[in-house]
Parts: sequence; structure tokens; C-alpha cells
Amino acid sequence: MQKTMFDIIKKQNGEAFAKAIRNYDNGILDIPNLDKIVKYAGRKAEPIMEYLISLKNIKIIEKINHEDPIALLSIAGYDAYVVNSLEEQNAIKKYFKRGEELCTFNDAQRFKNYYIINAVHKDVENIKREDFVHPQREDKYGTSVISIQVLKTGGFISIKNRYNHSVENPDNTFNSEPDRIIPGLADAIKYHFNVDFSSRKISLPDDYILLDGKIVKFNYEKNNIYIGDGFYVCNGKIVEINKDSELLFDTILFDFKTKSFREVGQSSGDNSYLVSLFNSVVKNNSVSVRKNVDGTHSFFVGGMPIATLENGTIVALTLPGIREITEVPKNFGKFVRYLSLPDTEILPNNFFTVNLVLAELNAPRLKRIKKNCFNITAIKELKLPELEELGDNCFFSGSDIELINAPKLKIMGANCFKGAVKLKSLDLPKLEKMNANCFLYNTGISSLNLPNLRIMRYNCFEYNRGLKKLELPKLEDMGTNCFLYNSDICSLSLPVLKYMWDNCFANNTKLKMLDLPSLEEMWSGCFRYNDGLLILEAPKLRDMLPYCFE
Repeated sequence: MQKTMFDIIKKQNGEAFAKAIRNYDNGILDIPNLDKIVKYAGRKAEPIMEYLISLKNIKIIEKINHEDPIALLSIAGYDAYVVNSLEEQNAIKKYFKRGEELCTFNDAQRFKNYYIINAVHKDVENIKREDFVHPQREDKYGTSVISIQVLKTGGFISIKNRYNHSVENPDNTFNSEPDRIIPGLADAIKYHFNVDFSSRKISLPDDYILLDGKIVKFNYEKNNIYIGDGFYVCNGKIVEINKDSELLFDTILFDFKTKSFREVGQSSGDNSYLVSLFNSVVKNNSVSVRKNVDGTHSFFVGGMPIATLENGTIVALTLPGIREITEVPKNFGKFVRYLSLPDTEILPNNFFTVNLVLAELNAPRLKRIKKNCFNITAIKELKLPELEELGDNCFFSGSDIELINAPKLKIMGANCFKGAVKLKSLDLPKLEKMNANCFLYNTGISSLNLPNLRIMRYNCFEYNRGLKKLELPKLEDMGTNCFLYNSDICSLSLPVLKYMWDNCFANNTKLKMLDLPSLEEMWSGCFRYNDGLLILEAPKLRDMLPYCFE
């Protein structure tokens, strides 16, 4: 008996995938070659359901008179050109902020495999990166420099923008639909290059691309290589790994024949350190893989579980014997929920910077964390008993954190723990310096113990309404807006404070008595709208700017 499309997809993508399609609209199963279309679409049908429905009646809108794409882009406000050389391909690099450059710039063969149109907004010199603090993929800065790239063999188009991986899915700017830039551009590109790619009304979600009519679900994109579950896409071609002898670890590959890790595809070498890091863990030890009842795979080295893998991504990771990690790709560890670093003392910049799901961190010897690490996590209890220094933007918006145990922490960089709204108490007995925006918007802190804090930069503890008593016995310098809108503070002890910058303690209505025996300078707006203040003692105060105590 001939198998139905449902049966084929059930075996290929899983029963849940097949049932989701059938239950949503069984007419989807009548689409010709549906099994080939969804072969690399992953195990969940729901994210692509609307797109699959659109395939039932594809309409390609074509114009009678095909326009010139460069002329159309000029009307849209861009100076554009068709790339014919490596020099032209990379000519727009000067407009990109360091760290946000396109992966295209590292691919010397890109212009040979793709038709490329680079477009620079005519007002680009006035569109500054610093004016866009919260980048959005299609905002004015992101779309001020774009690169439209069409695979020369057809079936694939990508529109890349100026932010690159500082925003989600940057290779899908305008949903990779040229007509969103200006109507008629898709038709113009198609006929200018004589390459067939389909215009469509329904767009694929982020983390999906369309390649030769196939829906491809990818977990990572690195240097124009897309990595999925058991395959990767390189130069527009899908390459399946040998599941009998190879195993995907995010952006690198383990080969059981050589007992070593290597990079995926024709990479530029960005993963070379990661490969050497994992190879140092394996060394000459025995390796094995065990399939778990939940469908994940556990990777053992010398009998010790090192990683748990789910659909080719690492969800649990242990890296023993490594004192310092010096560099990792920015998107490494994107799906890791459990991380153990039993011997690590130093972490590099951007470690786990895009991870949104980390729930448990074991790092008993960690002393220093550099910038932009663990930006957003699901960690509830953070225990770092040896940590001494924390760089800027670490644990940024760790909204689930309820406990911080870092008894040796001395220096905290800017923007740390911003938005940790579930944190009720804070005890950092060795902390000496806190940079800007730390614990900003942490509305629930009611207990604060910082006995050695000497310097606090601007906006720390702003909008915290839980504190009633504040004692900072060694604080000498308090930056702008610290404790602004802390409306419930009734008792305040700052015996050695010398400098208080603008708006500190403004909008406090419950403070009755204020004794600042060492204060020398108070900048504008401090204690403004503190209507209940009755007694002020500040014998050494030399300078007080306007609006204080008004």
C-alpha cells in the first residue's frame, strides 16, 4: 500500500508535526512535494503553518514593464550599486560599527555565488549609531545600509542590515521581501538578474529560511552558514551530517572516527578557539553517546557527562579543567539551560550573551567575568563564591534572579542586574565600586547591605520603592539619580559621603531627619519634593546647586 503524505511526514518530522498540519488544515497535505518542502523544517509545524497555507495558491505578481532596481532604490532614498568584485562587495564595511560587521565581509567567494546589491541611504552620514540605544531590525539606522543578496542558482534571497547580529535575524530584514523597500523592487531584481525567486504574502518566522523551495529551520547562523538539526547550509546547499559518525554541537561538529571536533562547513575560522577548547576537554579520553528517554543525547568523556544535546543544540554543558576561557562566538550556548564550569576563573567578553534560557550556573572558582556576559537569564539563585570582578552589562535584565551570593565581589560594571525585579535583598559585603545603572528598576529590594561601597555611579537603585532604611557607611561619591523615586526611605546613614550628584533621593516623602556630616558638594535637584524633611545637618557643605530641597 502506498504511503500517504501524512505517513511520510509523520516518519520524517514526527507525529506531532504531521497531526498539527492535519488538524489545522488537511488541505495542506495536498500540496505537491510537501514532504520535500518540510524535510528540514524541524519538529514543530505551528510556526510555519500560515506559510504552508499560502503554498496552496501561490501568486507571483509580475509587471509588464520591468523597472531598473538601482533606479527604484534611488527613489526609495538609497545610492545603490550591483556588486561585481570583492572590493565592491566590502565597500560598505566603513559604515558598520565595529563588532556589527556583516559576515559577508569575511567571505571572499560571496559575490561569486550571489547576486548582490549594496544600498546606502543618501542621508547615511546623519544617521548615527549612538542615537539608537534600543536597536530594532527595521529602524532607521538598521535599514540605512542594506545588502540584498540573491543566490545565483535561484530559490534564495536575503536582505542584511547595518546592525547584523545586534538584532534578531538580521539576514531577514524587511522579511527579505524587496517590495517592502519599494513596490516593484522584487520584480525588478528578478528580471535584472534573470533569477527566479518567489514573491510571497506570508513570511517565514525568524530562524527559518527558504532554500530552493524548502523550508529550513536553523538554530544558528555563522558566516552565512546555517546550522540545523543534523544538517547545515553552505553556499545555498543543504549538507546532511553522517549521523553514524558525526554529532552536531551548536556550531561545531564531533567526528567519532577521529575523536575530535572541527568547524562546520567552509567556515572562516571564527570557531577555531571553540574547537580547540572542546578538543582539550576530550584529549585522549574515551567518548560515548547515550540516547535519553526524552529524545536528547548525552555526550560522555572518560565516563563523565560533558554535554546534553537536543536537536543538535547544547542544552547542558560541563567544561572541566579549563582555568580561563579567552573567546567564544557571540551566539555560542544560545540554548544551554545548565552550565558547569568547575575550574574556570576567568570568562571572556560576550560569553552567553544571547542566551535567554540559562537556569543554573555552577562556577565555584570563577573570579572575573568580563563585559556583556549572561545578559538575560532564567537563573533564580546566583551563587559565585569566589567572584571579585563583574564587567559591564552582565546579568542585564536578569528578571528572574531572587538571590545573589557573591561575598567576595569588589567591582561591578555598568548595567549589571538591571531590571531584576524579583530580588528582595542584596548582601555584597566586599563591594567597593558600583558603576552606572546597576539595579535600576529593581522595585522590590527591601534590604541592602553594602558596608564597603565607596563609589556609586549614576542611576543605581533608581525606582526602587522597597527600601525603608539605608546605611552606606563607607560611601564617598554618589552619582546622578541614585535612589531617585525611592519614596519609602525613612532612615538614612551616609557618614563619609562627600559628593552627591543631581537628583539623588528626589521624590522621597518620608524622610524626616537628614544628617550628612561629611558632605561637601550637592548638585541640583537632590532631595527635591521631600516635603516631610524637618531637620538637616550638613556642617561641611560648601556647594549646593539649585532645586535641592524644593
